[in-house]
Amino acid sequence: LTIEGDRLDYFQLTQNQVSSDGVLSVTLATSKNIIDRENKEVLKEGGLYAFQVRAREVVDESGPVYGEETITSVTIVVTDIDDELPVFNRNSFTVPVPEDVGSDTPLPGLTLEVVDKDVSKNAEFSLSLEAVSPNSEGVFYVYPERALGKTPVIIRVKDPERLDYENEAARNFQFNVIAEALNGMKIKSEITVVVTDSNDNIPQFAEKSYEFNVAEDALAELPIGKIEAFDPDSGSYGEILYSIKGFGSEKFYVRPETGDISVASCGSENEIIPQGASCLDYEDRKSFSLTYTATDGGGQTTTTNLVIRIEDVNDNHPEFGLDEYRRVVREGDSVFEPALFIKATDADGPLQGGGKVFYTIKTINTDATVFQIDPMSGEITMTKPVRVEDTENGRYDLVIRATDQGKPDPLHGDVKVFIDVGSIRNQKPKFSQPRYDIAIRENAEAESDVIQVKADDPDGKNSDLRYHIHSGSKDNFVINPATGMITVAPDAVLSIEQNGELYEISVQVTDNGEPYQQTSGAQVTITVQDVNNKAPKFLQ
Repeated sequence: LTIEGDRLDYFQLTQNQVSSDGVLSVTLATSKNIIDRENKEVLKEGGLYAFQVRAREVVDESGPVYGEETITSVTIVVTDIDDELPVFNRNSFTVPVPEDVGSDTPLPGLTLEVVDKDVSKNAEFSLSLEAVSPNSEGVFYVYPERALGKTPVIIRVKDPERLDYENEAARNFQFNVIAEALNGMKIKSEITVVVTDSNDNIPQFAEKSYEFNVAEDALAELPIGKIEAFDPDSGSYGEILYSIKGFGSEKFYVRPETGDISVASCGSENEIIPQGASCLDYEDRKSFSLTYTATDGGGQTTTTNLVIRIEDVNDNHPEFGLDEYRRVVREGDSVFEPALFIKATDADGPLQGGGKVFYTIKTINTDATVFQIDPMSGEITMTKPVRVEDTENGRYDLVIRATDQGKPDPLHGDVKVFIDVGSIRNQKPKFSQPRYDIAIRENAEAESDVIQVKADDPDGKNSDLRYHIHSGSKDNFVINPATGMITVAPDAVLSIEQNGELYEISVQVTDNGEPYQQTSGAQVTITVQDVNNKAPKFLQ
């Protein structure tokens, strides 16, 4: 008997015993390694730790030579104990506070956090304040008083009348924030509050938040809006400067003295950017949530939330998956085998067509009506058999246009399609069978093998054949292009409730022949079998 898959070496087998009837019994025991529920591997599985026990028949001990074997799975539920103390993000803070701060105001700029890595009730702890300097008793209070897991700590002013810059005894305060776990263990973070002299008023915004819209193709220096704050103080204390902070704030500019907001120029000194260009792109980022700050001459700061939404503009042309498409057909053929699809994508958003494109045949080098294209799917089909004499050189030259649904003017992209008619020197590869059927379980492991498709090239090397999935996999299956082995995708979701039980996958193989590569197709049907992995639920 052996343990396999115990990656953290938490367990061992001890006390081997063999009964009179040949039954081997062992005891599963913990090893010297301490089981830690906070280990990343255990946390990732929600506290479950799984491994296997293998039993092998010893045929010859001298070898040893093993015979039949069996494997059973073992899942250990690791329960949490209160073995983690709360931890503050810093051991000490020094916080400047103006003397005219109001009651219940949080200490500005205090970013104190405490975290207990235990789970559930073991992660509970209480918060309290402990005076270090005698004058700090009763001046502040902590919120919350009880917490769980990771918690931001807010210290509020309880008695602002005791903050007085002019009184030296009321200018500095020291106290500890105490976090006490359920087991009575305590940790602390020391807070030093320094009272500063200040003007009586801080800048005030008329609104709690502001929103503006701007088109993604807006040029630099285009005005977006204006936000002003009011400060009734006189002199330099009443003078306000504005600024913007936050991720992406460099794409905008605010005039510090007036609060006028505009689009910023794009690029840096080392980049060559067209004059007047901006870095706004709806497809890259649709909105910006920024912090808009007003600071008066006395250093008092007020912030408000500024949201700038980017309006989508039809600025992306449809793009095709290939630079050109080529196909060879025989004289008199009336269908493509396999089907010929032209595929284009458009990156614009929902207001500009949502990525939908429509296909048309722009030009063709013959007066004969031989081909048509499905405007939605991009499939090219024949309306009548192809003939060499339809064109001068025996080849149909088409230009396919994909047009998006953008406004005010749709954009388009073109691609060339060449269809040669005549004797095909390069023969198509042929699958060993036209259809493959396989069943797998719903809990099949990612990257596990499902089925291998094989094809033969009658006039080339089979090693040059390349396989790909054309459709039907729902992103849950992938194929090795060299071997044709279909496997479960690394991020597959085989849930029958979510994706159904049937996958009709179209697989194609392409050779490396001249003058053009040839392609053949086969159908692979994968049936996903249900497993008992859902607990029953009451209707009420």
